[in-house]
Amino acid sequence: MPPRLLHVLAHLLALPLFLLLRLPLPRSEYLESLARFPYGHVQLIVHDQLVPEVAHYYKRAEVAALFEGLPVSACEIHHNRGYSWTVLCRK
Repeated sequence: MPPRLLHVLAHLLALPLFLLLRLPLPRSEYLESLARFPYGHVQLIVHDQLVPEVAHYYKRAEVAALFEGLPVSACEIHHNRGYSWTVLCRK
């Protein structure tokens, strides 16, 4: 899909989602976490979901190895919602 068309599609999908997130409806934990973001961030998340060309699934040790040899220290690795990692390092 051409990038411009993908951008438009992401906006068309993100706008109703963003508006629905503002209503007091029951929703999953994932949708609840989306509700705290501004529209631009929701649109970027939708865009990212539309182009999952590559997915990498890393174990904790593999994530740590990605940062070895970089000019950073004190890296903290946290498992995020059971499906991704967050890495905080000090430069």
